[in-house]
Amino acid sequence: MGERLGDDDGFEVNKIRKRMRRQSILGLSIGSVLCFFVALCCAVGLAVRWKHGNGEKGKTIPLSDDPFFAWQGGLTPSSLVIKVGKSNEMANVTLVVRKVQGGVVFNNEQKSISTVITFIVVGLEPSSSYTYVVAKAENDEEEDTLAGSFSTPSPDGVPFSFKFAFASCASTGSNASVFLDILGTDPLFFVHMGDLHYEDIIEPEEQLYEDAIFAAASTFTQGSLYRNTPIVYMWDDHDFGSNNADSSNPGKASAWAAYRKSVPYYPLHTAKGVFQNFTIGRVPFILTDLRSYAGGNSTLGDVQRAWFFSQLLANKDAPLQVWICTKPWVGKEDRGEDSWARFVEERRLIADYMVEHNINNVIMVSGDAHMLGLDDGGRTDYSSDGGAGFPMMVAAAIDRPPSIKICELSEGHFPSVSYSWMAYDYVHQFGVMSVEDNGGQDVQIKLDGYGQIGGALISHLSKTFSPPFMKNGKDATLIADQVKCPKGTVPTPFTAVAVVAFILLAASIVMGVVTLKRVMRYRRNLSIMKVPRAANMSGHSDVGGGGRKGGMSSDGGKTTIGGGGGHSENVKLVDKREESSRSGSGQNEERRGEEGDQHVFSLYKVESGGQGRDVGTPSPFTKAVSDLKDWVSEAAKSGGMNGEGRTSRSVSTALHAPIPEEERGVRLDDSVSLRRAISKGTGIGGVASGSPSHPIRRDSDSLDSSDVMGGRESTHTAGLMQSEREGEGGEEGR
Repeated sequence: MGERLGDDDGFEVNKIRKRMRRQSILGLSIGSVLCFFVALCCAVGLAVRWKHGNGEKGKTIPLSDDPFFAWQGGLTPSSLVIKVGKSNEMANVTLVVRKVQGGVVFNNEQKSISTVITFIVVGLEPSSSYTYVVAKAENDEEEDTLAGSFSTPSPDGVPFSFKFAFASCASTGSNASVFLDILGTDPLFFVHMGDLHYEDIIEPEEQLYEDAIFAAASTFTQGSLYRNTPIVYMWDDHDFGSNNADSSNPGKASAWAAYRKSVPYYPLHTAKGVFQNFTIGRVPFILTDLRSYAGGNSTLGDVQRAWFFSQLLANKDAPLQVWICTKPWVGKEDRGEDSWARFVEERRLIADYMVEHNINNVIMVSGDAHMLGLDDGGRTDYSSDGGAGFPMMVAAAIDRPPSIKICELSEGHFPSVSYSWMAYDYVHQFGVMSVEDNGGQDVQIKLDGYGQIGGALISHLSKTFSPPFMKNGKDATLIADQVKCPKGTVPTPFTAVAVVAFILLAASIVMGVVTLKRVMRYRRNLSIMKVPRAANMSGHSDVGGGGRKGGMSSDGGKTTIGGGGGHSENVKLVDKREESSRSGSGQNEERRGEEGDQHVFSLYKVESGGQGRDVGTPSPFTKAVSDLKDWVSEAAKSGGMNGEGRTSRSVSTALHAPIPEEERGVRLDDSVSLRRAISKGTGIGGVASGSPSHPIRRDSDSLDSSDVMGGRESTHTAGLMQSEREGEGGEEGR
């Protein structure tokens, strides 16, 4: 029986079209969503970047056209150094110091042509509190005033309890509120362990260094701290020169000169470098300059190292001595590091010196690494035989991006950053050491690490030590050094946002390309398959010798074959490239072949009607169809059909080689090859009708010579195979 083709094939075409639309819409939707998230990530990143600038949360203030500040240092039980900076070299400055609940103890006016005036306040009483006022006047008219305060320690060698704050790394001209938090802890003095600014000056110009110092000291928050708390300042790389600066810095002489002119300090030991020492109560402090002499295998230099050893030895009987060290002490040997890991021979020499001379009262405070960290001495022993492990605390950064240069500390480490859902904040970090000295060996040291997050001060670290402080930590140090600490800066949310945005952008591009390729492929297939449902057609088929005539028609996809008079048919191949038609009239009769059911499937629409003629330019497709028709004709004439016409069989198929499922679409279950159709039937005739039911490969399909009778090879590009009817009267005109 014949099969209805039009409805089924049209249904399949519509299914494919809908699937194409769904896939296209899905692909474009996913691409749009990904692009949206890329835009969102970029917007969040830009907002975070806008909020935090270049990672300098401290509300940096440019140098004023008329800076005026005062800061103090060099504190002793009976003296203090106050330096006043001003822009007008001709202005007169007056300093008045009063004792709290007392009278004026110091009153001095200076007329100077310098931008910095130095007051050395003497005659102070130990363990006392003072206030002072600095007045700047021009032409005998008071113009501006600054107020400050300070307290003096007990006489040297007398037990005295106190606390001091320490930190490092502040942006140039930072106005971060953490400076007020440091002031709020009420320290006796503040140790700034380097990177007072980040100007990275290498030019041998003193004025550049002076301007950078003025920018730091004249801001509101820093100025408030420095006017009310004496400062102990030792530079590091960015405020001595450029990043990782050492003795090769061409501007080092200018840096020395600017330091002496503008910074209050304790007595210096040489004209080169700024290393110094002082004592508070019974606690000596040693400040080493690790930049001015750094080079080769030493960061101290021969002169400073000899002085340093002498200080360690002289203070060995003190209950405690504090080493203010501006470079990270711990870390596995690495000649590329800007730390003691680069100078391992000198580090071992210092540790062995401590062991050799039984020096066990050292505590180190350190900066440079933008993190808080604390170790009890089990991580700091670099002596040859052990026994030189001292407590160490790292405190930074005041308002700089986080970095981790030291890890595996006994009490942990905290980089200077805090994350929230959509933003992040730099944690402004500093340390406080409290010394409780009741005389003799009854001394307790407490180390606290603080971080200011969103205006709130949080304690991260706290540990109490009692003498002797040092221990054997050699084995633990060697083990800890095998752990690789993260290099460089800790990724901030902006970095994470940028990475996510990049991934989403790449994914959206890939998705867009894939979607575009799929759309183009389906559009190419649709250009072949874009046909309406099968239409009715009528015609005659002349089959077999003896003049038996048959007819065939398709009504809604139903194909019939049978007898009738005349030879005529009208076939239209809708391929957008070629079309042929033949005309005639006849009658239709449904018949079933004796040899088996007919197998019909249509790949292109076939229409019938009226008179027609060949149109279009011959193409490879047309030639393939023509070759196939010739072959069918030869097969009929050579006896492939029953001369008596008892059997009439319709074969209408597009021969196709096996096609991958994704290219072929829906496979028709009743499809057969031409070889099967011919081998099972003795008569050939009929016309196929219907709509395409699946995409067709146009270039690669072929009919092998082994598949055809007589050895003739026919190649086609997937289209309609139109049967050829031959009779005694010959072929009617095309």
